[in-house]
Amino acid sequence: MQREGKDNLVIVLLILITISVLFLHRYFLNKSLLIDVNSSFPEYIITDSSQNGASVAKLFEFDDHYLFECDIIASDYPWPFCELSFSFGLDATHTVANTIDLTQFTSVKVSAYYLNQRQPLSGFRLHLRSFNPHYSSINDEASWKYSGIEYWPTVAQRHITIPLSALQVPTWWLVEKQLPIDMIAPELDNVVELEFATGNNIKPGKYLIRIESIEFIGKRFSDTAVYRSLIIMWLLAACTGVCVNIFRAKAKLANALQRAYELKQLNQLLNDEAAALKTQVERDALTGALNRHGIGKVLANDMPLVSIIMFDIDHFKIINDTHGHNAGDEVLQLIVRVISEHIRTSDFLCRWGGEEFLLLCPNTRLADAYQLAQSLRELIEDHRWPYAIKVTSSFGVGEKGKESYKELIERTDKALYQAKATGRNRVNISPASQNN
Repeated sequence: MQREGKDNLVIVLLILITISVLFLHRYFLNKSLLIDVNSSFPEYIITDSSQNGASVAKLFEFDDHYLFECDIIASDYPWPFCELSFSFGLDATHTVANTIDLTQFTSVKVSAYYLNQRQPLSGFRLHLRSFNPHYSSINDEASWKYSGIEYWPTVAQRHITIPLSALQVPTWWLVEKQLPIDMIAPELDNVVELEFATGNNIKPGKYLIRIESIEFIGKRFSDTAVYRSLIIMWLLAACTGVCVNIFRAKAKLANALQRAYELKQLNQLLNDEAAALKTQVERDALTGALNRHGIGKVLANDMPLVSIIMFDIDHFKIINDTHGHNAGDEVLQLIVRVISEHIRTSDFLCRWGGEEFLLLCPNTRLADAYQLAQSLRELIEDHRWPYAIKVTSSFGVGEKGKESYKELIERTDKALYQAKATGRNRVNISPASQNN
C-alpha cells in the first residue's frame, strides 16, 4: 500500500508539472525582438528614385519614435514608394554577415500609422528579405527572397499584429527566379533585412508616417518543443515505472528464492544434523570407523558368504605410556585411514574396542581374507608412523559357517589372541572355521 501511495504521488506530480508547463508556455514564456529608435539595427531610406522615379523621403528620430516623411511624386515609374529598411545581417560594407533567425517567432506587431491619412486609405508593405546560398548572391539584393504582406490600417488603427504565417512570397519574384517547388515558401531562418514601405498604388502627395516600433513576438520554446518535452517526460516516467516494477518483481522473486534457499538450507541442516546424530550413534567419535552399534546393523543383514578379520595393535599400552595418549589417539586415527584406503568399498571397518578392530568382508572366502590380512599386516608394519613409533598388529581370520555372527566373532577373536600369544605381528586362522 505504501508503494502504491508513492506511485500515485508521482503521477499527481507529473500531472501538476504538465499543467504548470502548459500554463507558463501559454502566458509567460514569451520572447520578443523589438525594433525601434533605441535598437542597434542600422536603418536606411530607399525610394523609387533607385528605379528612375522621382519620390523623396526623409527620416527623423525622436525619443520614442521615427517620423518618416515621404513625398510621392508621379513619374514614368509606375509604382512609386518610400521605404525604411532595417539591416539585420549586413556589415559596414553592405555585405551579408550575421543574419537573424525568426522561425521561433509567431507574429509581428507593427506600431505605425499615417499622421495625414487620406482616402482612399493608403496601406503599408512589410517585407522580410532572406538569404539562401542555393539561389542568393551577396552582390545581388534582388536574389534575396521576399516574404511579405500588404495591409491597410484604418484611421484609428495604430497597432496591428500580423501572424508570420500570413507572409507570402510575391508571385512576380517567383516567376522571375523560377525556383524549385521545395524553395518557393517563405523562409525566416536567415533574414537579412526588414523593409517597411508605403503600399502599392499610393497616390502622389506628401505623407507623414509615425513609426513607433516593429516587434516580433514568439514563444521562448516552440509548441513542438514543449509538447515533445512533455511526451518525453511521460515516456521516461512510464519507462522508469516499468523498470521500477520489474525491479520490485525481481526483488520479490529474489526474496522468495532466498526464503526457499533458506528453507532448503534449514532442511539440509536438519538432514545434516540427523546424519550427524546417526554418525554419532553408528561411528566411533575418535577414528570415524563404525562402532559396535554400526557394525551390528550391518550384521543384521543376511550374507551367505562372509569372512571377518580381527586385528589388534601390538603393545599399544607401551605406545600410550611412552609417547602419551595423544600419540596413541593419533595412531588409532591413522591406522583406520591407512586400512580404509586399502580395502574394498563393500568392506566394513569397525573399532571393536580400545585398540582392537573388526573388518567385515562380504562375499570373501577364508583364503582371500587371509591374503588381505597378510597385506594389511605388512602395510602396518612398513608404514612410517609419527614420532618414529614402530607399530605392528596381530590378526585373526575366520569364515562364517553354520553359526551365528556372535560365535564367528568369538572364535576369530580367539585366533587373534593366539597370534598375539605366539609372537605377535602375525596372522592366525580360526581353526573352527576349517571344520565348517
